[in-house]
Amino acid sequence: MNTPVPTAPSVIVRDANGNPVAGVSVTFAVASGGGTVAPTSPVTTGANGIAAVTSWTLGTTAGPNTLTATATGLTGSPLTFTATGTAGAASSIAVNAG
Repeated sequence: MNTPVPTAPSVIVRDANGNPVAGVSVTFAVASGGGTVAPTSPVTTGANGIAAVTSWTLGTTAGPNTLTATATGLTGSPLTFTATGTAGAASSIAVNAG
């Protein structure tokens, strides 16, 4: 929870013949679970057709988190990435009342 995923998500854009396409704008956005993604502005595919975020940090609550990658007008868009935040082991106890 509230930690970055170990491998930043990326997508590859290809033409009808399977060749990578440069210069395509892809928007990554947190869809559920809270958390953050960087950058929040669209990412443009490079010469290899790949667009990647710098980081995706999961939300503060244990459970599923999703991130979408959207490129307007392309087949398969949006794509959804899924990760599950898990609670760590208990490490302390404190008085709550009384």
